[in-house]
Amino acid sequence: MATATTEPLELTAGFTSNWDKTLADYTTTLYSLKYTLTPIAGGAGITFTATTSAGVFNLRLTPAITSALAEGMYQLIGYVEDVATGGETTTDRVSVTRVKVNASVTALTDQRTYAELTLADLQATYSKLAKNTISSATVNGRNYTKIDLQILRGEITFWQTKVNAEQGKSVRGIAVTFKNAS
Repeated sequence: MATATTEPLELTAGFTSNWDKTLADYTTTLYSLKYTLTPIAGGAGITFTATTSAGVFNLRLTPAITSALAEGMYQLIGYVEDVATGGETTTDRVSVTRVKVNASVTALTDQRTYAELTLADLQATYSKLAKNTISSATVNGRNYTKIDLQILRGEITFWQTKVNAEQGKSVRGIAVTFKNAS
């Protein structure tokens, strides 16, 4: 895959982004190329410096860098600094780009297992039925009403055991029987 030759208009948090930049007025031997990426809504930005190869500035944003970015619009400002040995430093802006940062793919995907999702649904249903905020609900194709609270508790216990097993937690129950006090 070819490397882009312009700044990206869109990034995804946690993913790599590469581009090469050739600047006719600024050679790689006399200048360094740096960028700042700052949220437009405010907040701390990041600064990164290009490496060079065969007279071209090479930019690489690694997942370690992009994973810290929050979703939103950013301003990407590229600038060069004179690295000549005269003691004088010249800084010139070479690009300004608006960049959209998309949320990390893992942030968009629910990472819970089927058992965890089912348990959460059953617990929410039980709570709503017990508080009379709903009169009935369907979880995984099964309809529950307030009359079914006892059944729901059994389902919650069943799925909690499944979740515990998935998480490597051991569940040991002790059954105790008491005589009638008559």
